[in-house]
Amino acid sequence: MPSWAPPQSICLTVDGRDYPLNRVASYLHVARTDLRPGSEIVLRFDLPERTTCETMLSGKQYRLRWRGDEVVGISPYETPLCMHPPMPTDNG
Repeated sequence: MPSWAPPQSICLTVDGRDYPLNRVASYLHVARTDLRPGSEIVLRFDLPERTTCETMLSGKQYRLRWRGDEVVGISPYETPLCMHPPMPTDNG
């Protein structure tokens, strides 16, 4: 399980049925006896969003918008060097 996943949002199903969350370190364990050939295991969790401010060695600051562990926006947005999309409030 990703450490950033909100614990209350985690849902595990096996073959369409809710399954208890049995944590082993950062993993969820499903007992072999609860599986059959072709079983479907589905894990769902929310992707929390947050904004951070990062300061480069040059002193320049960037605001980053995160969804889970993925950057989904950056400000200021500077082409052609930027590999992330602009923040929704930026004109790009």
